Amino acid sequence: MKRTPRFRSQAATIVLAVAVVSVACGVPAHDTGAKATAETSAPAGDRYTVRGLVIEIQDAGQAEARLRIQHEAIPDFKGMDGKAWEGGMESMTMIFAVAEGVSLDGIAAGDKLEFVLVMDWDKKPTQWITEIVKLPAETQLSVGPVTEATP
Repeated sequence: MKRTPRFRSQAATIVLAVAVVSVACGVPAHDTGAKATAETSAPAGDRYTVRGLVIEIQDAGQAEARLRIQHEAIPDFKGMDGKAWEGGMESMTMIFAVAEGVSLDGIAAGDKLEFVLVMDWDKKPTQWITEIVKLPAETQLSVGPVTEATP
């Protein structure tokens, strides 16, 4: 089949239409005031803006970096059934996967962060950090004693 200029034009129009529909159907993140640092599209799922203290950075610079963070309570947290947990998720220390494209440059243990946590119970890992903003050192966080999440 010979591809004419009209065929190329129609193909380009179809590709453009698919791209526009894909973007329009995406689920936007809540406006957190946080600076987006992921260069790739964020995972789907429930989004929470959370603050916490970095305890440890694991595999920094690797494709699957993780942050161990003592986080504040997440009052509107939803479980696997999609229903909000009564009382939300309490403050605790957890290890979070960092989404591809999110920079950890300038982040160190002891830093205070605001981050966007995406939970998708159908994926492994179930949670990702998709945005990070380093908070001023004097920021007061409402975290209790270090308690580790149980697997």
